[in-house]
Amino acid sequence: MICIPLTTKTETDSLAAIDAANKHADIIEIRLDYLDDPNCAQKLIKHSTVPIIATWRKIEDGGCNDCNDNIRLQWLQKAANWGANYIDVELEYADEFPPQSNTKIIVSHHDFKGFPNDFETILENIRKHPLCDIAKIAVKIDKIQDNLRIFQALKTSKKETIALGMGELGLISRIATKKFGGYLTFASLTKGTESAPGQITASELRNRFRYDKINTDTKIYGIIANPVGHSMSPDIHNAAFDKLNLNCLYLPFKVDGEPNAFIEDFKQIPVYGYSVTIPHKESVQKSLSQIEPLAQQIGAVNTIVMQKNNELHGYNSDCWAAINAVENKINLTDKNCLIIGAGGAARAIAFGLQSRQANISICNRTFEKAQNLAKECNGLAITQAEVQSIKWDVILNTTSVGMSPNTDETPFDKNGFTPNCVVFDAIYNPLETKLLKEANSKQAKTINGVEMFIAQGARQFELWTGAKAPKDIMQNVMLAKLKN
Repeated sequence: MICIPLTTKTETDSLAAIDAANKHADIIEIRLDYLDDPNCAQKLIKHSTVPIIATWRKIEDGGCNDCNDNIRLQWLQKAANWGANYIDVELEYADEFPPQSNTKIIVSHHDFKGFPNDFETILENIRKHPLCDIAKIAVKIDKIQDNLRIFQALKTSKKETIALGMGELGLISRIATKKFGGYLTFASLTKGTESAPGQITASELRNRFRYDKINTDTKIYGIIANPVGHSMSPDIHNAAFDKLNLNCLYLPFKVDGEPNAFIEDFKQIPVYGYSVTIPHKESVQKSLSQIEPLAQQIGAVNTIVMQKNNELHGYNSDCWAAINAVENKINLTDKNCLIIGAGGAARAIAFGLQSRQANISICNRTFEKAQNLAKECNGLAITQAEVQSIKWDVILNTTSVGMSPNTDETPFDKNGFTPNCVVFDAIYNPLETKLLKEANSKQAKTINGVEMFIAQGARQFELWTGAKAPKDIMQNVMLAKLKN
């Protein structure tokens, strides 16, 4: 179930919020500590068409109205008398709250400071309390592996349990809790109305992450990145799973430092496949039992597939996607190709071009890096001054020059474009960079970053599932998000 907490202060705003939340929530939490006049909770409880949890949180537990504990408990008792379906009482005050005949009691513990070492002991004490109908624990996640302790606690529970991680690292616990038997999760009504760190909106939970379709058999996939919040991979892959009616869920994994311990630890779930992006494409290889030859040559993996024997195999779909997009416009054999940049994407494209017997030139702000990459792919490192003296068949930008918000920048002088040359830009925000606008004005054939992003994502999807990726759906979802 999805519970939407109300963070409104007035009766009028709260009634309006309940009307909106009734459309998206399975349960609504009325936060008495937010209300200017807690007496209006009686009217709010009667107004809701879904069950109500009544809560008065202490200041140190994320509350916003300080009062003594006796008064808090009195208000909670009033809420029970008014017909609240659930009352949330902290463990340390559960002995002081009387049993209720028509109201279920959630006995809870919150820790906003960090993940407690005695997490399991605290949860067990909550479950054992004679007042407890439903156990709840919400704690700040310090490292992403803390989520595994939450998942394990849910899987082994013999009592209805709400167990959630707070903060960005705890997001996956809020989304995947249903897979592991969690009683409910909390999601905000709108952005900016969160009652705890890490909540996303109920709409995002249902639509972007397909919450209603998650069950104990759902297969987990995800992206390993840092940062990860901006990634569109969850959007396109969850949309593709939905289109093909696959019982799968794609999560964002924010992984600090080396990813290898994370990958090993998360075999417990297990995770059946990963996308990998900055800054982990190189270091992730240590976790793999097999890497495709091209990915080995590139020195970077952006796709991991769990095989039937639980071995992890690595691939590079960036190379495949970029070369496939360009080859839809031109035969690369013996063509003069300029790569702008010498980073990970440039490496992938360089070795892809090499496999097509293209003539490769590399221009990079740091000339030494261009030289090093050129040596590996049998190409030529050239300076910015030399770029304009050569007629290019294909120009490929792998840098961030021209990316939003710096949309007035371009890595290439427009006078160097010729009609029918192919110009590829890995950037997808904006959809048409200054580089591509100027190329179009010279009748060049252009490829934006969306085409590559969708192609590499489709390749990942097919490696994981064996099914043909619905690329049109993936692209439509991405374009709609970029437009918004």
